[in-house]
Amino acid sequence: MRQTTGIIILEGLTGLVLLIGLGLALVAWRLTSGPTDLAFVKGEIENALTEARGGDRVTIDDVSLRWENTQNEFQVFAEGLEFYSEDEELVARSQSALIDVRALGLLSGKVQLRQIEIDTGELMIRRDSEGAIWLAGERIPPARPLQFHEASSIIQYLEQSILNVVDNISESAAVSDLRAITLSNFTVHLIDDQFDIDWTLEQANLRLERTGEHLDIAADGAAYGAGSPDAVYFELAFEPAKREFDAFLRLDQAKVFELPVLTSLDLPIDGDLTADLAFAFGVKQTGVEGLSLDSVTQGGMVSVAGYDMPIGRNDLGIIYDVEANKLVIDARDFEVGPARGDWFFELDDVVGLIEAIDSTPFDLSWRSDRLELDLTPMFPNTWRIQDINLAGALNFAEQRLDFSNLSLAVDGTTVSSSGRLYRARSQDHPEDLPFGVMLTAEASGAVPPQTVLDFWPVELGTGARDWLVENLLDGRATEGQIKLDIAPDSLRNGYLDDEDLQLDFSFEEGVVTFLEDLPAVMNGYGTGQLKGNSFSLDLASANFSDWELERGTVSIPYFMPKGEDMLIEAEGTGEVIDILRTLSNSRLQLEAEYSMPIEDISGTGRAKFSLQRPALSDVPYEETIFNVSGTVREGRYDNLINDMDLSARRADITIDNEVVRVVGRGRLDEAAITFDWSDNFRSEAPDSTQLEASGIVSPDMLNDFGIAVRAYMTGDATAIVKAEGVDGVDFSDIDVGLDLENTRIEVPEIDWIKPVGSPATANIKFENLKETNETDVEFNADGVAFRGNVMLTEQGRLDRLDVNRLFVRDQVEMTGELRRTDPVSLELDVTGPYLNLEGALQGLLGGGNDGALPLFGNIDISADFDQIRLRDGVDISAASLDAIFAGPVLNFLDLAGALNDVDPFALEIRSNDDDSRSLNASVSNAGGLLTAMFGGDIVKGGELSVTGTLRDGESRTDLNINIRNTRLANAPLLTQILSLASLRGLADVMAGDGILFSSVNVPLMIDNSGYYIPGAKASGPALGFTAKGSILDGGKDLTLDGVLVPSFGTNSALGGIPIIGDLFVSRDGEGVFAITYSVRGSIEEARIAVNPLSGILPGMLRRIFENPDGEALTAVPPEPQ
Repeated sequence: MRQTTGIIILEGLTGLVLLIGLGLALVAWRLTSGPTDLAFVKGEIENALTEARGGDRVTIDDVSLRWENTQNEFQVFAEGLEFYSEDEELVARSQSALIDVRALGLLSGKVQLRQIEIDTGELMIRRDSEGAIWLAGERIPPARPLQFHEASSIIQYLEQSILNVVDNISESAAVSDLRAITLSNFTVHLIDDQFDIDWTLEQANLRLERTGEHLDIAADGAAYGAGSPDAVYFELAFEPAKREFDAFLRLDQAKVFELPVLTSLDLPIDGDLTADLAFAFGVKQTGVEGLSLDSVTQGGMVSVAGYDMPIGRNDLGIIYDVEANKLVIDARDFEVGPARGDWFFELDDVVGLIEAIDSTPFDLSWRSDRLELDLTPMFPNTWRIQDINLAGALNFAEQRLDFSNLSLAVDGTTVSSSGRLYRARSQDHPEDLPFGVMLTAEASGAVPPQTVLDFWPVELGTGARDWLVENLLDGRATEGQIKLDIAPDSLRNGYLDDEDLQLDFSFEEGVVTFLEDLPAVMNGYGTGQLKGNSFSLDLASANFSDWELERGTVSIPYFMPKGEDMLIEAEGTGEVIDILRTLSNSRLQLEAEYSMPIEDISGTGRAKFSLQRPALSDVPYEETIFNVSGTVREGRYDNLINDMDLSARRADITIDNEVVRVVGRGRLDEAAITFDWSDNFRSEAPDSTQLEASGIVSPDMLNDFGIAVRAYMTGDATAIVKAEGVDGVDFSDIDVGLDLENTRIEVPEIDWIKPVGSPATANIKFENLKETNETDVEFNADGVAFRGNVMLTEQGRLDRLDVNRLFVRDQVEMTGELRRTDPVSLELDVTGPYLNLEGALQGLLGGGNDGALPLFGNIDISADFDQIRLRDGVDISAASLDAIFAGPVLNFLDLAGALNDVDPFALEIRSNDDDSRSLNASVSNAGGLLTAMFGGDIVKGGELSVTGTLRDGESRTDLNINIRNTRLANAPLLTQILSLASLRGLADVMAGDGILFSSVNVPLMIDNSGYYIPGAKASGPALGFTAKGSILDGGKDLTLDGVLVPSFGTNSALGGIPIIGDLFVSRDGEGVFAITYSVRGSIEEARIAVNPLSGILPGMLRRIFENPDGEALTAVPPEPQ
């Protein structure tokens, strides 16, 4: 039978124990074997010692006898002792010896040895290649059976080897009387030919002491030689009569891998390790009772199959109970390689294992109160495991361990499992494992995230693992179930398959982050599953930014290939402002970047969140795909636009990597609207933010939008708003479309009304350019159309107004441009085919006008029209207009054209240095102009010229109106005066073709109270007249006095003669014979008075009868106070 390494080591250790311990004791017994006659002389003592050694000669240099009264014994003190072998070879020597003999035996001629003390000597102990032990030249036969393979078991071999020595000791005749043997300060040479041992024990001591039938042996010494320990210590308790003893051997500071018993073997283990080794065994009459080995190491290095493994402090005990056939290994303190702690091992039926090691599984148990495994860098941190218990069966033939129970505790979590660990039959691939494992396990308790990550290999699913390390901040895993089936070839592809590993667990109070700039999901509860190449979490509840998450999932479909996408989904409810605050603090920067006033937004939301990204630790933003979709109920956005609030019963929200979008229905103030707002927040394009909204709007709301229609519009309109911009709610382009069919619009300035039901549309487009804001306006209705744009500066100042088309049926059709030339000045250029000024002239010529128009700033106007209508049937063609306003004050006006396509027309107004303005106007057809200005057909033909000074405010305006060669017709007031003056013929002419006047002069004064005529006169062949007075209060206060001069040319001829003219004609414009008149009341109800007597009185006498009503006449306005 082939001897195994373990058997050879055990055999060597057994021989070493016998060699060191029992050999030293047998030296004394062999030296004193057998009774010897003792004489009181040196020769007799030498002979006694020689005979005690079986005839091997002993010599003594000097002998002296001492009497010990207390013991009633002679003490023989010998010096210079030498011991020889059978071949007369010196085998031992000693400087001195103290020999006790029984006194009565000495008197009777018999020397009986009781005690011997030997000091300072040398001794050789040798085991030869045949197994025989030589002690100081004496041979102890080898143990039988000689070879281990001849014994039925290792225990039989040990028993036979030990009892062989015991039998030799028991047969010694001297043992019955021997009381004590002492060897002190000896040098002992230990030689073992089989194990190549050649050690020397210096200062070795041996003490053999007998008490009754009990014999105690103790030996120690410092050891030297190749592979020797620092010291050797041996104890033996022996009862020869019973053939029973207990032995103990200790090797201090033994260099384990230099011990000859190991160096002689070809072991795959080597290193530098020093240990204190202690061997103990007991022998009873029935055989060996037990064996034990204690080993204590302080540190070193062991190399196993080329792998260096550091060794720390180890305190190891090995006990074999022969009767129970049980092996126990107690690692009280254990530190080997990556492992440290303690453990306890039990193996039943050791003999059966040895005898049937290749055929029968055997039971074992292993436990550890504490175990630390430092498997870094394969795992991130040291494992700290407690309360490990393993019970199983080891099958050497199949090279597997089946365990029915393996339980342990980690950080308060208890794991119970069962399964199988087996050795690979071959490793055909470099990635193959040397073992395989199958198990099922259950875990109870709470495991923090760090513990889970500690048991996750660093290189297994590194992307997913790194993501969990960075983002799984807290929580506890509970109620885990584990299924593991890892075959030796499972890692050939560099990763496990899902079928190889499955861990199902629950978790609570989890804290996880998903993006570095978003807060963590807090207080998560749910379940998870870790497989060989995938990972998933199912969230039951959690909190995120004060939102309640009702469900969620984390799915990593593949760990390998590395960098595959992971998917995270969640759904929850909460207050909108909470999530907006969160987003505002993220990369979206809703408030800082887009000026979104998140504190003005409220409502309750429900949202679904998904995030997809590679399962790596450092991922660019572009590779992170996220999406949020949800609804907001009872939402509100205060002060959204121009202090208007938006409220919505429901709005749908979506957010992804590119766009935030909100779609819903609600109310903007009181208007019901639908809206669709989106913001491409990663784009800098001008249309990255878009808004589409529609609803019913009131005139007040349009005014709030900056569309001033409140004064003109009644009723609600349908509006469609489209807006776009670069960011948030700051839109650069806004397009407002209005359906005005259900509204009433009245514009009195152009005398236009759109009734309800009449179609009308408007489109207003606002555009914010770099330095200006532009508004395009288009309006279309029955009889009205406008298309143009307004440009404002950043400060809101008008920069330019373009009128592409302005059309009001029968009122105007034109195009034009108003532009700013400097901060306070504008230029206006307009052209068009038609302009109706009929209504404007009525207002301009009304009494009390102060000359100011509703204009602001300085403005230069240039206009060209094909036709300007002054009144129905009275037009100016080819009209040109140039005007200059300083603020609301007209400084210059130049109007020219052709009246009714025939008669030239010109008007010029210029400002003076005293804030007044000079007026000059001319027209070749005075009748046409006055008809256009005042209506009716009173003046026909004639050449009109007007000069004067225009003043503002309370200052008086002075005009001088001259008309040449004109006819007056159909003048009701003048006709009535002529009739009352009994000038019937002239009255009839007035009603017909009209009365011809060669000259008409009307001085006119105008102030805030009305018109004043200080002295008007007209002259013609048939009639002349004068007038003075006033028209005040808009024509309600009329006061005129004057003179009618029939046949003016003849009647006024004397007026040119000095003195006589004054007496007979009186005043310029009158005649020798004239009729006075007066008019009082109002234009609507004028009271006319004529004095017929004045017609027969000349000049100065006629003045007596002026003002027949006797009322005061005011022909000049009062001076301003």
